[in-house]
Amino acid sequence: MANETDVANIALTLLGQDPIVSINDDTTRAVIAKRRLPDVRDSVLELPPAWNFATTRTTLTAQLATAPAWGFAFAYALPADFVALVTTRDQTSEFRLEYTAADGRILATDLSPVDLMYVAKVTTVSVWPPSFVDTVATKLAAEMAIKLTRNINLMKVMYDLFQVKLDEARLSDALQAPIEQVTGTHLLAARVQPFWPSDRPISNLVP
Repeated sequence: MANETDVANIALTLLGQDPIVSINDDTTRAVIAKRRLPDVRDSVLELPPAWNFATTRTTLTAQLATAPAWGFAFAYALPADFVALVTTRDQTSEFRLEYTAADGRILATDLSPVDLMYVAKVTTVSVWPPSFVDTVATKLAAEMAIKLTRNINLMKVMYDLFQVKLDEARLSDALQAPIEQVTGTHLLAARVQPFWPSDRPISNLVP
């Protein structure tokens, strides 16, 4: 099973750099990899459609003290490991991700409570699918290319390779779950994020 050091070494190998013993080393390569890996990981996780391996469910019950100024009745704090919204179980009600100065990012809705499906910040590399490991490592290589090699052409090659790896990982991830339907109020949202799963099988889709 892979770990953060393995991800860093895949990236470094792509750049023609020597591997590191640990991502916690004090070498320049390790310091840069450790600094960039969390942001790279999260940026890949938040890309639509939702990653099946990182999708989880929860129920939000604790409403924030301050409700939205207008439009919705309730506001909820997002889970600590929240990366991207997938859907709510009740697909007849509207919802929005918003920001407030007092509470940061919130979920505004008329639902109470809220059964929520979202992409979680999966930080344990050992549970990442191999194709996701390769995808993150390739983007990490692209992000580190200029700093470590001063070669802009190599950076461009890495970004192109990242797109290839992303497509491969998307296909692999899609095969791990059945096709889900897009319904009701989420048709508009689907224009932004093309995968909005529900609890109902596609056979229940009403024309």
